[in-house]
Amino acid sequence: MPPGTRSPPGPVGKPIIGSMLDIPPVHSWFKFKELTDQYGPITKITIAGQDHVLLGTEQVANDLLRERGSIYSDRPTFHAANIMTRGLIPLLLRYGDVWRTQRSFFHHVMSTKAAAGYASELEIEATRMARDLIRDPSDYENFFERYSGGIILRLAFGVRIESGRDPRCQSSLKAVHDLERVASPAQYLVDLLPAMKFLPEFLAPWKTELKKLRTEHETFFRGMLDGAERDNSGGKGIKSWANVWLSNKGQWSLDDLTAAHMFGGLLEAGSGTSGSTLKSFCLLMTRTGQLEILQQELDRVVGAGRVPIIADLPQLPTVRAFAKEVLRFYPVTAGGAPHMLTKDDVYKGFFFKAGTFFHANQWAIHRDPEQYPDPESFNPQRWLDPKFPT
Repeated sequence: MPPGTRSPPGPVGKPIIGSMLDIPPVHSWFKFKELTDQYGPITKITIAGQDHVLLGTEQVANDLLRERGSIYSDRPTFHAANIMTRGLIPLLLRYGDVWRTQRSFFHHVMSTKAAAGYASELEIEATRMARDLIRDPSDYENFFERYSGGIILRLAFGVRIESGRDPRCQSSLKAVHDLERVASPAQYLVDLLPAMKFLPEFLAPWKTELKKLRTEHETFFRGMLDGAERDNSGGKGIKSWANVWLSNKGQWSLDDLTAAHMFGGLLEAGSGTSGSTLKSFCLLMTRTGQLEILQQELDRVVGAGRVPIIADLPQLPTVRAFAKEVLRFYPVTAGGAPHMLTKDDVYKGFFFKAGTFFHANQWAIHRDPEQYPDPESFNPQRWLDPKFPT
């Protein structure tokens, strides 16, 4: 440790295992927030010899992960998840050439300019969802799943689905749930004791399970990409991200398997997030009774003769404020995806050694009372204050 630096504060932990028994395998962000509340916005824990730093405010997360991103952009090795995904999906990809190639592709198809061309697809799916909710509100989960899965399947592969029970939608959602489970801390002992990855399969039945999931996911991802390629070569290609890649393979030097996992990662990222946010919105409207405020603004700006469209958003500040507050109150990726430091670093007198894992805990960041006064109150009006940073 360089002179004049110190280690971040945190619990001492037990010999060898450290804080392993204190961190739950699911919903670990609740415990992470408890720790940063106790020890400060930069808290260090050790799990089976691996250092983890918990970041509890937006300021420290931005200072490290954004401003020093060149050395904080790598990912830890998730041994169990890597067996299932070959380490090729965007969320788990290590920093390097493939990471940069995928990022280049994402920037091309998801830039602000490109996204403007997707507005009509979003509006079509939103209108279908609203129509079906009016007809049968009790089946809301099916409609939310079709909306979130339908949008990403349409944008990624150019297919339109009619029901959340469509096998393609269900396969997307299953891939999401499988990844969430497999990549959860302490779900598989191999992620705490990496030497276990060398065990033969007959002594490690979890390997058989993960390889079975890999085959299942790859069959689905490659099937979707092959379908897009058949349509493209047959002159029926619909504008989609897969169509962009298939028509410009030379620009993004990815083999077909890596591309299939890249698109699979997009499905996993998009299929569950929108549906979860819609459920959070419904829960908060039921609990807080603030739906009438939204209805008044929509009636005034949009009226009763049509549905809202994206072009209306600049005239709907209350709608935007509610959306931001829902995402603050129930962040979709509450624990954040961990980053790994690639070289030693010093920040505010704290020394971080290369290989340390960093967790930007959104559950804590979004409940920082300095940034969000009375953080446990659902208060969309905070976003309407001109002094409030957005």
